Amino acid sequence: MKKFSIEYAHIYVDEIFDESFIEIANEVKRLTKKITTNGDEVSLCVMIDDYNPIIHRLKIDEFIESLEKEGVAPDFVIFESELIKMKKDIMAVLRDGKIKRYYEKYINTKNHFPCSFLIAVWYLMRLGVLSSDKVDFYRYNKEKEFVAEKLVNVLQSKYTKVEDKAREIIESSTVSERLSDIEYKFVE
Repeated sequence: MKKFSIEYAHIYVDEIFDESFIEIANEVKRLTKKITTNGDEVSLCVMIDDYNPIIHRLKIDEFIESLEKEGVAPDFVIFESELIKMKKDIMAVLRDGKIKRYYEKYINTKNHFPCSFLIAVWYLMRLGVLSSDKVDFYRYNKEKEFVAEKLVNVLQSKYTKVEDKAREIIESSTVSERLSDIEYKFVE
């Protein structure tokens, strides 16, 4: 039996729940049914970007309730700002080279973490490559395991470019073979 982690409904704190999340919820339900029909396990994860936006208008409790009403209650919710704590951990698995130097310089000169960097951390945590002990996240279902063998990310197509950059980071790591364990389903 394989363990799958499905990320969906990636949202910024300056956004609100809208129709696009209903389409995502329907895709998550379809994927969950397909995976569990084969006897495999699924956990559902949501990442809320509280790191980049200045305005915070998302009512998080209402957002989670909306996902529950759509039949896709999350098992785990993390705030993106928590992933900053993992800088040293991901740098330790990056090979010395152009990508590592680029992100070290970017973070040190801008005093800011790019989304692609934090997404790579998120994926490597969900795959169990990086420990999640340093970060705080909400565990809504204590029976589900956080770490999975396979990741499926159901995201809006506007995230395609940043996802490609996150893949480049993982590709330049000592665990680049784990890229084959990450799948995407982009929706409009």
